[in-house]
Amino acid sequence: MVNWLVVTVCVLGSLLAGTGWALSSPSGSSPDEDFHLGSIWCADSSDESICDRVGTWETGGPIVQVPALVTASACYAGDSAVSGECQEDVIKRGIIETIRVNKDDYPGGFYRVMHVFAGEDIRASVLTMRLFNVALAVALFTALALSGTRATRRIQLYTLSAIMIPLGWFLIASVNPSGWAVTGVTAFGFGLHSAFLVRGRARLVANIVLAGVGAALGMLARGDAAVYTVIVALSVCLLHWRTLMTRRKLLLVPAVAVVVCAAVALTSGQVASIATPEPETPRSGAEVLVQLATSFPLLGSGIFGFGWGLGWLDTYMPALTVCSVMYVVGFLGLAGLRRLNVGKALAVTTLGGAFIAIPLLTLYRARLFVGEAVQPRYVLPLAPILLLLLLTGRRAGRGYRLGRWQALAVWALLSAANSAALYTNMWRYVTGTDQATLFADTEWWWGGWWPDPVAMWVISSLGFACFAASVVWVSRRGPGRTPSAASSDRDSTRAASA
Repeated sequence: MVNWLVVTVCVLGSLLAGTGWALSSPSGSSPDEDFHLGSIWCADSSDESICDRVGTWETGGPIVQVPALVTASACYAGDSAVSGECQEDVIKRGIIETIRVNKDDYPGGFYRVMHVFAGEDIRASVLTMRLFNVALAVALFTALALSGTRATRRIQLYTLSAIMIPLGWFLIASVNPSGWAVTGVTAFGFGLHSAFLVRGRARLVANIVLAGVGAALGMLARGDAAVYTVIVALSVCLLHWRTLMTRRKLLLVPAVAVVVCAAVALTSGQVASIATPEPETPRSGAEVLVQLATSFPLLGSGIFGFGWGLGWLDTYMPALTVCSVMYVVGFLGLAGLRRLNVGKALAVTTLGGAFIAIPLLTLYRARLFVGEAVQPRYVLPLAPILLLLLLTGRRAGRGYRLGRWQALAVWALLSAANSAALYTNMWRYVTGTDQATLFADTEWWWGGWWPDPVAMWVISSLGFACFAASVVWVSRRGPGRTPSAASSDRDSTRAASA
């Protein structure tokens, strides 16, 4: 039975956590957001009130006029001592010309949806978009949790609580299409996994629809998300190969997803530029191979803030965040490896291999080192599904379960990690890091009826702690369970879906 009080606390907590992240930085703070904001404002060429096309530049892209805050908002980029206050000078520039808009590089669906919220008040529009993206992610993942089995619900909460700190939260609560890529690919993976497990037409249809929504979000946002969706579909099918041998009609779901996503990927300018990169440096292949072989873990650890900053790569995370999240994710991943079978081993190898090979091959062909061009956010969409695969049991309908004290330790570590990450991100933009703490005089904030920065940090941190407390709740053993059941769900698939 679903405990609706727990669900309500979890949903409200995640909304508060996401709102804190949405408020933690000014417009323009996500990577390349000048390009993404310009593409959003100019997604509808007929809307001249907020974007006016004034010409075409030599390579065929449009030259447009937009408010300066749209395309020159990141006046603080690269210097963490500069707070968001510098945008006041940007606003005074009025209307400016730019060529930083989408020209078939990205699918464009994300920009058209976000354009609905674009208006003359740039800050209010950006904040509305961010809050919409947070609410969309929370609604989608809540629906997946409610329509899945007990085991998939538990794995989903373990995964989302841990692996999204800090980069996932930052991207989801932004106007960067990478946020939809993370939400979409993750939702597709969990929806497809649950569809192979649940019993009953209503739950089956619900999970198929939710998986479809996730795939659509990813494809509308980034071309590489379509590629990742294909890889996820293959990996989940390998995990459930026994089920698919007897329920072959279910193969239609991943088959349709693969065909549609492959078509999107093959027509994406973004994927084409990644698939056929030109060498960008005169380095030798041997030199690049050595660096890639010794430094590739930085791409994965960057998801947790190690070696890479948030935003324009200039907001570095504290050790409390980096170490806590890496401890938890590492523990969960290694614990999941305790129980393997052929299908799970093939699924983990396929997805894990793609997680490593795609960025490294791209870097090698361009003769670039780890730390150049390819960022952790590009591979983040695959990380939650890799943890999903690891946390399943020998039978796909079962899942790893934390013990009571393990769950409490995970909750404490993740709550502290998120709070420290949010504090650092807010401090960097509210006062700049030239001030000792967030508690110094506020230089930038959203204003209006929003609580002051310190109050918002406390409220959002508590919200995340309430959300993460679900890890403790779903780790509880039901009546009649023996202590030996702590590490793995012993319910049958049918009982799990009840």
